[in-house]
Amino acid sequence: MNRQNLICVASVIVLVSCTSCSGAVQWRQHSVIDDYRLKAISAYDDSHIWAGGESLSPNKSSMLFYDGSSWRRQPGVDYGVNEIYAFDLEHVWAAVDTGVDFYDGTGWSEDFSGEGSHDVIAFAPDDVWTANLDLFHYNGNYWQNVDDSRAYALAGVDSDHLWIGKKDSIAFYDGSQVVTQFELDGYVTVIYSLDENNVWASAGGDIYYFDGQSWGLQHSFGSGHVVGGIVALAPDDVWAAGWHGTIYHYDGASWSIDDYNAGVWMLWDMDVSAEGHLWAVGHDYEADKSYIFTTAHISEPSAILLSCLALALLALTNGRKS
Repeated sequence: MNRQNLICVASVIVLVSCTSCSGAVQWRQHSVIDDYRLKAISAYDDSHIWAGGESLSPNKSSMLFYDGSSWRRQPGVDYGVNEIYAFDLEHVWAAVDTGVDFYDGTGWSEDFSGEGSHDVIAFAPDDVWTANLDLFHYNGNYWQNVDDSRAYALAGVDSDHLWIGKKDSIAFYDGSQVVTQFELDGYVTVIYSLDENNVWASAGGDIYYFDGQSWGLQHSFGSGHVVGGIVALAPDDVWAAGWHGTIYHYDGASWSIDDYNAGVWMLWDMDVSAEGHLWAVGHDYEADKSYIFTTAHISEPSAILLSCLALALLALTNGRKS
């Protein structure tokens, strides 16, 4: 086997090895959407994704839907979208400027009318929560005010383990009452819970962590950073997105900047699909464009490596014949 074929075989071995590496995450720009200021995304899977925000076109819905091939407007959402939660394909809720809208698999309709909702989360079709400044719960029949929490963000494992982001504090609902769990400086606008012992929250450029026992500051990116979304795949694999299109990653030891997208004013939200792909959404105020980014955990083989594979197989075949 000549030197060229040996190099190709080595390249193939490297390719096979790299595709099995769990840390091989690459961000790419998925879509650019005109006349939208998107700030929320919910990925049920890679073929059922909702994104919402503010439509800049008169009388156009504020909700977009991706079917695996293209984005299209999904009519029925007339006000600004702040957050989306897809429990399944027939139970999707959107926190909007007038309350909560609901998608039943066929269309959107108003589900709850009140002050603007900042966040929404569902543990079951009859177990839904919204941060409508106050904390509200839907039991399958009606919405009920649970606590005057002045809530801005929600995350939880179930209705007995619900964290609430507020101004200057993080509260916890145990199924019976809301109690302050941690005090800090600033508005807590993002919370993400992996389980009962791994919860992250952000206020400005600071990220806080709950280990099941207590909260503490895990990292501060400084005054020039704002975190808009957090997703945790594991305790040592946590992602955040925010100011100026910056994407951050935590590897279990430290936070670092993983990717930077020039031209994006703010990445507001993140989610992970059933396939394990990350999705992030944000916009640029000056250009009136929105941007959607996603990841591929396994990189596509390059043309060079595919050519090497063909040459290596040919060399091995010739070797068997000789």
